[in-house]
Amino acid sequence: MTPGEENNNPGSIREMPSERTLWLGERADADDRMKKFETASDGLQRLAMLLLDYQRRGLYTIERIIGRWAAPPDENDVEAYIAAVCNRTNRDRKELLNLAQDRRTFLLLIVAIIQQENGRCIYLNRSIADAIDKVVPRC
Repeated sequence: MTPGEENNNPGSIREMPSERTLWLGERADADDRMKKFETASDGLQRLAMLLLDYQRRGLYTIERIIGRWAAPPDENDVEAYIAAVCNRTNRDRKELLNLAQDRRTFLLLIVAIIQQENGRCIYLNRSIADAIDKVVPRC
């Protein structure tokens, strides 16, 4: 298993030194770098929540979303990461996205991030869609 899979953190969400509030489903025994969640569902839901938060902060393109997600650039080849996500989602790097309204793209973006972070995606599309539904309820 990859570290992200072991920690139920498929997006490899990092521990922020300035932030020590536990999120829903987060385990208190997180190491210095990566958050740990009780279940994979909790980790998937948090990944989806962060992506929506990025959109609320004005990040509407893959270029800007992944530019933030993959930071710092000394740890990731951000350009390669952006290219991989664009390829996996079949979206242009500067195309405006509305994840709350386009669930298919939202799911594909999450899968692409998981594949980039873990080298594979072991999670069912249904599990990812359930996580999306928890953060963006259907009308």
